[in-house]
Amino acid sequence: MNSVIHSILPEINQIRRELHEIPELAFQEFRTTGLIRTTLESWGIHFHHFDRIDTGGYCDVGEGEGLAFRADIDALGVDENKDNELCSGIPGMMHACGHDFHITFGLGLARLLKMNENAITGRVRIIFQPAEEAAPGGAGSVAKEDIFQDISAILTMHVFPDGETGDVFLKEGPCCASSTTMNIRFSGPGGHTSRPNETADLIRIAGKFIVEMPEHLRMHLDPRETFALAFGEIKAGSAHNIIPQELTLRGTLRTFTAEVSSALNRSMQEFTQAFAAMHGCGIELSFPSHCPPVVNDKELADKFRFYMGDAGLDQHIKMMPKPSMGADDFSFYLDKFPGLYFLLGSKGRGVLHSGNLIIDEGIIEPALTYLYGYVRYLLSNHS
Repeated sequence: MNSVIHSILPEINQIRRELHEIPELAFQEFRTTGLIRTTLESWGIHFHHFDRIDTGGYCDVGEGEGLAFRADIDALGVDENKDNELCSGIPGMMHACGHDFHITFGLGLARLLKMNENAITGRVRIIFQPAEEAAPGGAGSVAKEDIFQDISAILTMHVFPDGETGDVFLKEGPCCASSTTMNIRFSGPGGHTSRPNETADLIRIAGKFIVEMPEHLRMHLDPRETFALAFGEIKAGSAHNIIPQELTLRGTLRTFTAEVSSALNRSMQEFTQAFAAMHGCGIELSFPSHCPPVVNDKELADKFRFYMGDAGLDQHIKMMPKPSMGADDFSFYLDKFPGLYFLLGSKGRGVLHSGNLIIDEGIIEPALTYLYGYVRYLLSNHS
């Protein structure tokens, strides 16, 4: 099979380069969707559009019960370093999280399955999902589509620039954290900066809130549990000598279980009410979106390790000692059936979500080797 994969690499690599040059933001991936559709149709594979979403879609190879593979297709609002040999053709947008590779994994898998369709004992549905980077993410919308009949499990693979090219990083159980977005609005009468004692000084109050909120949560949570609370946006004021009447904070809360997330949400509400009363201002706290944690299925993880060992590839498996605090909306599919989310070492240059990112194109061959082999193994051992 390695010779077959090697034979399609020039075509697959060229597709990846084309995808990299046309990055598009969440729910705006029209050119990307068009390239996916025309590519699949050139191979004799029918592309299905979603019923309720304008971008993305899916294809099937094989028949009957089977598996699904998720490939996310959106890019980020990041300017790519113009010194990169292969560069985005759209200013202010870049595939800075490797989704051009993820699409390529999905397309390459479809190509290999189609080339060997007579040997497939089941069906593989490859989902090209929009808006993974959005909040709420596109998976929540895709999960509402009527496309999951006779699917018993779902897989996905994410690039991992911290790992050596070709190594697979696997974590049983919680793999990625949840991500709950927080909007916090402070309000007060405003006033002159010469008389802060006569009003609610919202910028000073918000500073105390930012410092004291995490301390409060830690005091009221089992110390054996883990969470991350951080703020990424603050807006207030229009002049140096005016105490503003309104201030907004936005941030994220991340945990590994729904129980801890719910407990922290309640504790945040209680803290906010008491804090507002103490400081004489209004504070409104809301959670506009929530992405659950990604929890890998133990049986699927065990089967992947068995397949890799049987194929003589077990030296490439690296077990992750700790889960990631990053989030992925792949978690929305896990309410329907078990799933496996694994990382593929892709050492190049830079880090995810940066304009300097360069991912080693050499990851495509091992990615397709692992995915195609594992999918064939799961289908042939489906109970």
